[in-house]
Amino acid sequence: MDVAAQAAGLAISRKSVLLVDSEAEVSVAIQGVLRPEEWNIVQAPDNLSVLKLVEDKSFDLIITGTRSSGKEDVDLLRRIRRVRPHVRRR
Repeated sequence: MDVAAQAAGLAISRKSVLLVDSEAEVSVAIQGVLRPEEWNIVQAPDNLSVLKLVEDKSFDLIITGTRSSGKEDVDLLRRIRRVRPHVRRR
């Protein structure tokens, strides 16, 4: 927990990130950048798994793998938006 938030008696809510079909090096890099006390990291092996996960839970960030094409990523985003209409690409 952040020291300032702890001193103020506030709890920091963890954000969630979904890594899609990520190579080991990418996963390690993301885990090294996103602080575990602030981020809950979930991994999905493929786009079908992603769709099942987003039906049950909202994610703050979704990172697609290096093996997918831009067209596949856009298609995945469209399918996610059917379940979660407020999701945006950045």
